[in-house]
Amino acid sequence: MLVFIALAAWGGHSHYRLNQSFKQAQREIEHLNQLLAQKGDERAMALQVANITLKMEVIERRAMETELLRYREHLEEIVAQRTEMLEKANLHLLDEIAQRKKAERQLFVQKERAQVTLASIGDAVVTIDAKGQVVYLNPVAEELIGWTNAEAKGRPIAEMMHLLNETTREPIENPVLSCLRENAHAVANNASLLLRPDGREIPISDSTAPIRDRERNIIGAVMVFHDVATERQLTQQLSYQATHDALTGLINRQEFERRLVRVLQSAKEDHTEHALMFLDLDHFKQVNDTSGHAAGDELLRRIAVLFKHAIRQRDTLARLGGDEFGLLLERCTMQQAESIAKELLHHINAFVLDWSGIPHKVGLSIGMVAINQDSVSLSTLLSAADAACYESKHSGRNRYSVYAAAPRL
Repeated sequence: MLVFIALAAWGGHSHYRLNQSFKQAQREIEHLNQLLAQKGDERAMALQVANITLKMEVIERRAMETELLRYREHLEEIVAQRTEMLEKANLHLLDEIAQRKKAERQLFVQKERAQVTLASIGDAVVTIDAKGQVVYLNPVAEELIGWTNAEAKGRPIAEMMHLLNETTREPIENPVLSCLRENAHAVANNASLLLRPDGREIPISDSTAPIRDRERNIIGAVMVFHDVATERQLTQQLSYQATHDALTGLINRQEFERRLVRVLQSAKEDHTEHALMFLDLDHFKQVNDTSGHAAGDELLRRIAVLFKHAIRQRDTLARLGGDEFGLLLERCTMQQAESIAKELLHHINAFVLDWSGIPHKVGLSIGMVAINQDSVSLSTLLSAADAACYESKHSGRNRYSVYAAAPRL
């Protein structure tokens, strides 16, 4: 475009110079005509006209050559400028191409790193698009869900993952769908069951978060989850160990006292009646001294089983420590409690432990106290039961004693 503009400008300038030359020649011709008219010499006039015409052509040609030279120089200058501009543009384009290739390589590396990371982590990862369709499953997700990435890709997540509430066992909506619908932030859930196509139920802990574009619009969601069956089992084991005696499998003193507090509160609020027993084995030390602690441990285990068969299903039996046991009889009158105490004494009197050919027999001293609306506190109940148990031992062992009266305010 610049070239054409330059041509137009120089062409206009040349036309102006030529017009000036023609005007000058015309004035000379008119002057000659006047002279010829005066002298009447037509031949001389023709020669003069031819000479002037030739002169005009020479002037015209020189002017055109001069203009063409200037135009050529100007055109070369324009071409040089345009060439320089094109070279700069070309260098800039090459730099942009190099930068884009570099960015593409970096993007590829990041994508590869992300894919390898997702494939290597121990958690299952599921991503969906804004329509709720599966975009990606990592290998752990494939294993847990029971579908391959190729099979699941493009299909609704609701068809790929069936979730149940762990408590009610009712079907629940997949968290990624609620995340999309509610435009929610990351949500964590630890009470879900994943129902696989083969019927297996896997307890999972999951976390869900939306995926946003640069304008903060939600374009999908990601769900990260893992199998917590082992964790649940360990938690249950720890909970069991925290509340149960390792030797006998009975609840321990801490859990027994916690339940005793609950029953005491119930007695005060609902005016219900319960009973508390302390059970202390007689002559247990002789078993340890005669046959060793292994025999003593075995005796305690068998005694625990023996006691369980003698009490009601809703009663709570605990090992309080050593050869001492506690028995909480809920919604039980003292008359019923005395019957249970007699049954325990009957079973213990019939029990014999044969250890390496040596028979071992033990007795049982029982202390009982009523739990009712007049009972004061946990400590007073325990003191009363312990005092009654001491009374049984002091009175000759292998018997039960009832605390004279429940502690009062």
